[in-house]
Amino acid sequence: KNYIREASFFNWVSQSVDDIEYLETPFKWAGLHDPTNSALGLIEVNNYENIIQNGEGETIEFKPTLSYHFHIKTWEGKYDVNYKISKAICAFLNSKGGILFIGVKDNGDIQGLDFDFNLTGKDNKIDYFKLDFDRVLESFIGFSIKPLVNIEFTEINDKKICVVKVEPSNKPVFLILQDNQ
Repeated sequence: KNYIREASFFNWVSQSVDDIEYLETPFKWAGLHDPTNSALGLIEVNNYENIIQNGEGETIEFKPTLSYHFHIKTWEGKYDVNYKISKAICAFLNSKGGILFIGVKDNGDIQGLDFDFNLTGKDNKIDYFKLDFDRVLESFIGFSIKPLVNIEFTEINDKKICVVKVEPSNKPVFLILQDNQ
């Protein structure tokens, strides 16, 4: 009786929210998230546009680009930009988790990923972005955390953005600082 918990999950088939009860156990069940332990527990029942309109917070972060540096106007200053992305992901890993929106300005304006997409001459811009994102993870955090970090792409106001969902880590995660930058 004292171990019964309630949760709400978004059912993609019926496009509705299902309320369920489950028993709390001393280990984590994949897919079941108690909102007191993970920021992602009930956040998926909202749509991304509403989340963005509510602004940044403990579990929500906005970054305008993955690698494009606005002051230099190229990818050449990407170390600084990549570091900020990695720092946000690392913070989520070491806390309750969270969602990082890439292609969204700090004030919540949807900018899109065109600045990052224009850094490549390749046809498949999404694949290039995914490879660049993986490079950032590997360079600044290490690839062992990859199962805790998932990305997807969505469109808001006809602009493509990247949604990075970060689960909390059960071990401390540290940034890898690079001396040569």
